[in-house]
Parts: sequence; structure tokens; C-alpha cells
Amino acid sequence: VLLAGLPPVMSFLSSRQRPAAVVLGAGVNGLTSALKLAIDGFQVHVVAKDPPYDTTSVGAGAIWEYPPFAVYPEELACRLVLASRPFFDQLMTARTGVVERRSSYAWRNPPADVV
Repeated sequence: VLLAGLPPVMSFLSSRQRPAAVVLGAGVNGLTSALKLAIDGFQVHVVAKDPPYDTTSVGAGAIWEYPPFAVYPEELACRLVLASRPFFDQLMTARTGVVERRSSYAWRNPPADVV
């Protein structure tokens, strides 16, 4: 597996000694999860109904936002979002196709805590 120049932490272990993980789906979330697990030294197996180029993720994106909107428990959600940011920064500099774009929200009926 090509890891965009990011060496696995446990690369010194043989494949029999490394823990294994199965990731379901080959969209942006599945492949990002698989990449992170591989970087962390796991043997990764991706199981998907469709190849990556036939997923919604080819034309869509994922949203990274802080603070996360309507994710609970809020404290845990904030910690997880902040912990993920350095990984996405690495992906953006490693020519993986991950890019950062500004976005905004529009509501017909905004939630009470937004207005």
C-alpha cells in the first residue's frame, strides 16, 4: 500500500505481528480511515461494494469543522475533531487530493442556537 510518503509507525513488525483491521467502504471516510490505520501500522483490508471511483465521494467531500455542529457528547466531539486536524493537514501536503475549502451554511429555519 502506498502511504503518500508517510511511513507506518510499526513498519519494523512483520505482517504477522501487526494488528489487522477491516474497513467497510471505499469512499472518502473509508479510505481515509484505512490510510490512518495503515500509517499507524495496521494490516488494512478494505471491503466495499463499489470501487473508489464509483462512490459518492468522487464528486462530494467531507466536512471538517470546529466546533462540530450538533455532535454529542460535545466535549468528546470537540476533542476528536481537534485531534483529527493534524492528520488532515498531512494529507493536504502529501498530494493525496485532499484540499481545504471554505464553506458556509444556509438554513430556511435556522436552529435556535445559531441565530
